[in-house]
Amino acid sequence: MQRSLSEYIEYHKIQINHMLRDILRDLDIPQRLKDSMLYSVEAGGKRLRPILMIASYEAYQEDVEKVYHTACALEMIHTYSLIHDDLPAMDDDDFRRGKPTNHKMFDEATAILAGDALLTYSFEIIANDPHLTDMQKVILIKELSKASGPSGMVAGQLLDMEAENKSISLQALEHIHQLKTGALISFAVFAGAYLGQATAEQ
Repeated sequence: MQRSLSEYIEYHKIQINHMLRDILRDLDIPQRLKDSMLYSVEAGGKRLRPILMIASYEAYQEDVEKVYHTACALEMIHTYSLIHDDLPAMDDDDFRRGKPTNHKMFDEATAILAGDALLTYSFEIIANDPHLTDMQKVILIKELSKASGPSGMVAGQLLDMEAENKSISLQALEHIHQLKTGALISFAVFAGAYLGQATAEQ
């Protein structure tokens, strides 16, 4: 039976949540670091980016197992960005999704390290994915690095901070959002289509 859109989203959201939890719980790392990483990963959220990746993939293929690890890696990078975005040196937020932010629940140093760990471990997840070819791993890591790095999300974060309490043009605002938010969303759609073996035209 075909699922409604809301059922489709909820189903994949549950699958991503379970997989993220399992991936992190199996790590042999200091418990406080693991707790901090899990705290933010399990804090909720729409899981928009992984679900977009899965939907993009399913436009061309059916075996969604192939895309789940990359979808989780992407969500971990998004989560890292939220942890760092909430830090006192950036937006200095006390709450995220109705719960104390990571640095309020643990401490600032632990929050920074948890974000660092989520970012770097995401690439290891893709590199170790048994469903992907070596070429696919290289392409995905390259494109995800670009989307999340100094020419993508990180640049957008800096421009956003510089624009605080200033009047900026609509064009400048759009540019900030294209980098800070749009880069990872664009990667999600690209990665799904790429793994689904979409043609260049598609």
